[in-house]
Amino acid sequence: MDVFVVTRPDYFEGEAQRVNQLFRNGMQVLHIRKPGNDPAAFRQLMKEIEPVFYDRIVIHQHHELAAAFSLIRLHYPEKKRPLAGALGKMKDAGYILSTSIHDLSALKDCAAYDYVFYGPVFNSISKPGYESVLADDFTLPVREVGPQLIAIGGVTLSKLQILKDMNFDGAALLGAVW
Repeated sequence: MDVFVVTRPDYFEGEAQRVNQLFRNGMQVLHIRKPGNDPAAFRQLMKEIEPVFYDRIVIHQHHELAAAFSLIRLHYPEKKRPLAGALGKMKDAGYILSTSIHDLSALKDCAAYDYVFYGPVFNSISKPGYESVLADDFTLPVREVGPQLIAIGGVTLSKLQILKDMNFDGAALLGAVW
């Protein structure tokens, strides 16, 4: 099961050092999600992260700065997904693409993505009131094709087996890490 880490939405002192340490300790992939539009803070954070880790960083904002840091992983929130033609060009250029959905019926529109976050699967740790809408016995149908489906929302390491049993391909951690 793939495990992703998503940053806190704010920038904080010592963040880059913490990111570097998480990578050194085995973090597979980091999603930098900073919804506040602050390109200068983003640049500073990236400058402080060791470049050896750049190939494992996904950015949710500031896609225009991807080339400046040799980043090949881009995430598109549900409301900002580009048209399929643009996605094809990005895939042809070697980008790894992800998006988010909050309703499984939207998965049919996500075939061009490598993986898709779906949630909240459990009650969120970092967003009070952001609660799961899944039944206790929820299980995803087995899928032969399409993007990987990654559980997000209230995920902790102790819930990874539950997510495997639900047929998720991976999990994203936010509140459990920060």
